[in-house]
Amino acid sequence: LSREDNAEFQRRWRAIKNSYDIERAASDFERLCRDFESRAPTFVRGLLRKAGHYLVSLEYPDAIRRTPSTTNAVEAAGGELERLRRNSGGYFQSERITRIKIALTVRNLHDGRWSRPASNTCTALQELNRMFQERFEDDEP
Repeated sequence: LSREDNAEFQRRWRAIKNSYDIERAASDFERLCRDFESRAPTFVRGLLRKAGHYLVSLEYPDAIRRTPSTTNAVEAAGGELERLRRNSGGYFQSERITRIKIALTVRNLHDGRWSRPASNTCTALQELNRMFQERFEDDEP
């Protein structure tokens, strides 16, 4: 997309992600795709093929709605690997050493930052548990 088209697309996409009505968000998403189809047909086909994946976070409680749509956890893991590489002199000496360093880093994360859930997750935990249970209740005969 051009810079102007991208700015418009992002503005409208943010409004869709912040919507409280799932049906309206779905229709707005389809309209957004139709509006950009002539300018970026391959891009739009990919969006439409995975529309359910893009809109699934709207079913989550408000407190955690933005959490699954970010890449912060992946970026943090990549940053840790980069820090390990730099501290090793710019490269990993061997596969064995790399495995050991990664295992120690993961253990430190589990004992530290990853040992307690984020506060926004704690506030939504009961609602998430209810949603999880409903998935299995629908499958019962």
